[in-house]
Amino acid sequence: MEPTRTEDALEQYRNEYLRLKSAVCDRITGLPAYTLLIDDLRTLLDVRRHVGVIHVEPVNLGIVESLYGWQAFDRTTAGLAEALLALPGTDLPGSARLAAGSVPADRFVVFVPDGPSGTEIDHAILAELAAAVKLKLDAALEQDAAAAALSPRLLVRTGYALLSEDPFYRFERRLHAAVDEARRLPERRAERRDLAWGEELRKMIREARVRTLCHESAFREAAGFAPAGKLFVNVLPETLADPKFSGGAMRDLAVATGRKPADVVVEISERAVGGATESCVAACAALRAGGFAIAIDDAGTGAAGATLIDRLKPDFVKVDASLVRGIDANLLKQEIFGSLVGAGSASGAAVVAVGVETAREAGVLRALGARYAQGYHFAAPEPRERWAP
Repeated sequence: MEPTRTEDALEQYRNEYLRLKSAVCDRITGLPAYTLLIDDLRTLLDVRRHVGVIHVEPVNLGIVESLYGWQAFDRTTAGLAEALLALPGTDLPGSARLAAGSVPADRFVVFVPDGPSGTEIDHAILAELAAAVKLKLDAALEQDAAAAALSPRLLVRTGYALLSEDPFYRFERRLHAAVDEARRLPERRAERRDLAWGEELRKMIREARVRTLCHESAFREAAGFAPAGKLFVNVLPETLADPKFSGGAMRDLAVATGRKPADVVVEISERAVGGATESCVAACAALRAGGFAIAIDDAGTGAAGATLIDRLKPDFVKVDASLVRGIDANLLKQEIFGSLVGAGSASGAAVVAVGVETAREAGVLRALGARYAQGYHFAAPEPRERWAP
């Protein structure tokens, strides 16, 4: 018996209904897209100033799908939805409405008409509710053996906002804006935190606290090895320009860690000097008068070159690895290195070749007049525990 036209029409309507439902209702969780709640939310706002919006988003869920497949994604999403659906009446007010943030669901939206005991919803209440939701869902993920075994670890991120009517805007746009505001709240907090940390770091740098901490750490870490060795301490031109540094701060650090100024070499990068040559010359003279030695690092990379060696009169000239690497097969590098050796000898400085990696490089450098050398050809860098007694 062939189907009637009525049966064909019903089948067509059924298929269209299922297609529509799949577009606005998540198949895995059974939750509707939050846009389906527009009429309900508008009705709620007829008698309230605000409705709270909590956005719930599992962090790293997309990565889980790419690593473990869609089955793991769906299983995790269904578990989170089940845990979330259990919260109204306990950690959330019983009047809360739950929805999917998108279809298919990879995030959720909770609408909270009222606070506990029917109080008016506000930001403070929303913050507490969002924190409670996060704790519950994080705990649910930890207790789920399959979810807990996933890597990277899944965590829940929550944000919140207030939804209100505004006669100048379509309600739908107000709704989308509130959901987006709640979603972006954690990012904005992170940005504000990073800005605050950046400002604090800049303040520390301006006050020389970072530089002081670095120098203190260098002296403290070097306190364990033989005092007969030289301690090379890198210093920025800005630090040299600080009268406190050349006027006694460096000496105090040396004395506090049992070192004599003669055992400490203050190292300045040729790259960093730039237009601060005059202040560096004055500061180095003060440090040398206090018994410290001076070294120019990264020699051969700046524009000053031999002129800076002549002005600073360093005790050591550390030639940059870019000039040392492959010098055995490069005549131009040999000429430049030889000129730096000549400038160093004229000012009484010992030349240190940095970044020596082969025996051939070491042989050429020795022939060109390098008194000292460092690099992987001789030894690799090692943690303090390996060389400290």
